[in-house]
Amino acid sequence: MTRRLFLANLFLWLILPTATFAKDRFLQGRVLLVGEHDELKPLAGQDVVLIESGDSARTKEGGRFRLFLKDIFKSGTRVTLSVKKKDWRIQYPLDGEARVPDDLDKELVDIRLLPVGSKKFWSADRIEKFIRDTAEKSKEQVRLEGKPQEIDFSRYIKDWAGQYGFSVQQAKAEIDKWVAESEKKNDLYQLGLAAYAKKNFGQAGKLFEESAGGKIVLAEAATTRAKRLTEEAVRDYRLAGNAYYANYNFKKALTAYEAGLSYASKNDVPALWATLQWFIGLTNWEIGIRTKGSAIKQHLDGAVKNYEEALSVFKKTNFPENWAAIQNNIGLVLRDQSTRTGGETSIRLLTEAVTAYREALKVYTKNHFPQQWATAQKNLSIVLLDQADLAKGKDSVRLLAQAVDSNQAALTVLTRQLHPQQWAMTQGSLAIALQKQGSRDESEAGALLLAQSVDAYRNALIVFTKEAFPQDWAKSHNNLGIALSIQGARTDGRPGIRLLAQAIDAFRAALTVYTEDSLPQL
Repeated sequence: MTRRLFLANLFLWLILPTATFAKDRFLQGRVLLVGEHDELKPLAGQDVVLIESGDSARTKEGGRFRLFLKDIFKSGTRVTLSVKKKDWRIQYPLDGEARVPDDLDKELVDIRLLPVGSKKFWSADRIEKFIRDTAEKSKEQVRLEGKPQEIDFSRYIKDWAGQYGFSVQQAKAEIDKWVAESEKKNDLYQLGLAAYAKKNFGQAGKLFEESAGGKIVLAEAATTRAKRLTEEAVRDYRLAGNAYYANYNFKKALTAYEAGLSYASKNDVPALWATLQWFIGLTNWEIGIRTKGSAIKQHLDGAVKNYEEALSVFKKTNFPENWAAIQNNIGLVLRDQSTRTGGETSIRLLTEAVTAYREALKVYTKNHFPQQWATAQKNLSIVLLDQADLAKGKDSVRLLAQAVDSNQAALTVLTRQLHPQQWAMTQGSLAIALQKQGSRDESEAGALLLAQSVDAYRNALIVFTKEAFPQDWAKSHNNLGIALSIQGARTDGRPGIRLLAQAIDAFRAALTVYTEDSLPQL
């Protein structure tokens, strides 16, 4: 719906008539502190990190730094620079995102730092970028049974405000002010951002598409401005896709992303091209899990192919974070493919999904990427449960134990206070694993596992209230009823009768949502 990494220097030999080797490329720049009256003070002895590659350099006299650049980072490519100085944040380039200069020997990239809490952070371009980034991040909130109005920006606003030393109220006030001013202008791109900020996703998508189309027309008629206009058009198609995605209009999102891809060249802008392939893969997956018939296979297979295309650029050695994220996405698709097949094919797909998640976890470590690590652990647990259902004997028991371990690991990060919805979902997944474990064990240990399963279901219901999450609430009550039924059947006397009565209450609660009219299949 956020954001760091790697690599050792690699020398590439070129076979040239002179028998020389390629000249190393370096991004050069300065780190400067911005004073109260906009005076600039060079900062020496400060580490600068190129996020995409993990390469770093320390500033010297004059605040100068020199960062190694791999060949994949061509001129014009966007890269992200990180500078961590206590109580200071990057003012420009915005969020450290800069372009690789055309002339690396002559052009410098200046990184300007402001003290936390400076009002100079409230600039129109920063708010624009925040809305663009929010449109990208919001994809993480799209759910199978979700709705556009459930998309919540508050978590992004809170993180963004805190980053620069402001309250959530201050940040919201600045965003609202920017939106009001933008709505007075005749700029389709800014109107689209304003519509997105107000959660008018359908309108935002339409405005972004119109903005992109207009820029393509201008680019085709222009010469000197053509490249910039084309890049802006691709950006606008990407934003249109994000807006339609948030509006659960995945077919329109797919059309918008594919339109952007048609103007992005793998040779000229490999990272942008790969990002669009990635987003098309996400959208194909969303369509695939919601459609019927042969279209399911078409879109799920398409998603895997899109991810493979993206991985041809986002390699583990060059872009480890993107590589890991796509591995996680591949795991999701493979799991959904497995549920729609059977026999050996299903087993193979689940095995491949487990491999994909474990590969992602090689990059997503708990220390460096705690939330991504926890999400991958949670997703892994679901596949392990599927594997356990298809396995027998000791293999099934082993897989269930691994599923419990993965869920419990995820819960060390996905706490109720910080991530209530994900915490509740993980509690539900843990409860299922514990219930299956307990059901297969007739001993006291099995009874304890069943009791732990009931506790986990009740934990999930703390967040999954009937008012806020009716279907999750009903599903949790239904599963709770099953766990209580097994407990009751194994318990003698009045305690067993009491557990069975609680099971009946849970099933009846579920039936207040699972009605014959609205959800007859459940």
